[in-house]
Amino acid sequence: MGKIWAIVYGTGFLLGVIVCYLGQGILGSWSRPDPSVTIQGWLTVILSGAAVIVSLSTLLFTRRKGKRDAFLSVHEKMITADLQEGRRLLFDVESPEAAEKLLENKREDYQKVNMAMAMYDVLCLYVERGYVRRDLVMETWGPGLANARIPGRHFIAHRTKLGIPSTWRNFNKVSLEAAILFQDKR
Repeated sequence: MGKIWAIVYGTGFLLGVIVCYLGQGILGSWSRPDPSVTIQGWLTVILSGAAVIVSLSTLLFTRRKGKRDAFLSVHEKMITADLQEGRRLLFDVESPEAAEKLLENKREDYQKVNMAMAMYDVLCLYVERGYVRRDLVMETWGPGLANARIPGRHFIAHRTKLGIPSTWRNFNKVSLEAAILFQDKR
């Protein structure tokens, strides 16, 4: 990490020098430096350039860390035992009628599938809004999303038939992308 900050400060210093020369060029004094510009003035501009570079770098590092933390938070929720069981049960939903039977015969399992679908949608919402990196989600959860697409659509169709507005738009969009991405890898 120390090398990165050395590069950032060095770039800031160079940016400050360039700004000084550009400022003098705009004023029309390329051939001879303006005698009214003191060393203190030069240092001020150089340090200001360095401060801008450091601020932008800090912003980018913080943003990247925030996305990583959001991904880890969702990932931890996705691997809880109930959601794992819900995803396993979801893969057994072969038609809207199978979801209906699950509701009638095993209400607790139906709730686990519903929770798994809702969490898939939250994960996909995070992807769509840019809260997490799409490539990380596709690498980690892409195959599961691809495999859950068809059973998930059956589950959504069943809930729609019941009059429950559960479109899970984010799931539909991102799982389609995952299905296309992983179609050759099955």
